[in-house]
Amino acid sequence: MAMKDGFAAKKNQTTETQAPRSFAGTSRFTKFRNMALLTGALMTCSMGMATFTGCGKTTNVIAASEAPGSVYSTNRPAIIAIKNSNGAVVDQQVVSVGKPFNYTDDQGKTWTVKVNSTNAGFTLNEKSADMDILDSNGQKVWSGVWNVGDEAVLPNFRVQLQDISISVSDNIVPFAIISVKDSTGLVLAQLEIAPGATSNYTDSNGRTYTIKVTETGAGFTLNAKYAKIEISKNGQVIANGTLDVGAGQSIDAGNIKIALDDLSVAQTISPEDGKVLNSPALLKVLDGTGVCIGELKIYPGQESNYTFPNGQTVTIKVDVTAPGYTLSAKWVKLESFLPNGQVSASGTINVGDSLDVGSGKVQVSDIGTAEWH
Repeated sequence: MAMKDGFAAKKNQTTETQAPRSFAGTSRFTKFRNMALLTGALMTCSMGMATFTGCGKTTNVIAASEAPGSVYSTNRPAIIAIKNSNGAVVDQQVVSVGKPFNYTDDQGKTWTVKVNSTNAGFTLNEKSADMDILDSNGQKVWSGVWNVGDEAVLPNFRVQLQDISISVSDNIVPFAIISVKDSTGLVLAQLEIAPGATSNYTDSNGRTYTIKVTETGAGFTLNAKYAKIEISKNGQVIANGTLDVGAGQSIDAGNIKIALDDLSVAQTISPEDGKVLNSPALLKVLDGTGVCIGELKIYPGQESNYTFPNGQTVTIKVDVTAPGYTLSAKWVKLESFLPNGQVSASGTINVGDSLDVGSGKVQVSDIGTAEWH
């Protein structure tokens, strides 16, 4: 096995040494990161107490300074996985640029993971983060630019860059789209909960559960979309855990189970002008035969009046939209009111389904892209 500048490269294919790539004006590895980059080869690098493994593929990227405000913006958080020495994930964290995360291993030693900048390309091999790992004395044991999937192996644990967050900053974070299920897996309710917020669910026996989302991580790839959830009853936490999107997982709270269906596009309120960033429901009004006779675009919390050809007027209100990143969790909570204010129909409607309203139906054709309004 050949060694060069601290790297051991598996020579199971032809490799070629390339120049370090530029990242926002900084060379890919600096100072004690003087290493050869080998295209397509698995690399292992020893740096003091840490070992680093990764793909090592290099290509040209757009520096963040060249594309301000784009997907290459340097302020997108990194999604970090902490693994035990056997490689099992024991914690996941969304680490924002300039806001270090501390981790205490099973030996009582505290380590700091610091993200200096991130690069969020649309394809997997163009997602990277410039990160440092520091020991309890503040000394760097690893420093460099990591591609998504790379990990550093320390004596008692591992640190992996799982993904770069879809969120453009730590102030705009995705909501968790949650299903409440019974013991057989039947869906009893669907909820959309913001990080730090709670929602109550009362079962048929009058038992009330409080569901709290403590954190969401919305990576570009499916395996790094997760939510940390707590379930309480009578003020006591009875269950908690971290659920990944698409993994078929649930948190068992006795009589109910909580599943994470998806993460939604972020909703937030601008402190400057009070505008709201969220996703509208795109609705079609159908007549009795199913023919589309009108279209509506309604934001959550807003309503719109529609008059059918026979003169009947109904008010349609959108309470919640759940614009999940994957197709399995896109739904709208709708209400329909008669002119006297009485609720005539309500329900949680998936994209493509409809609700009987007045002389016809309202169909959820899609959920729009998040907009300020």
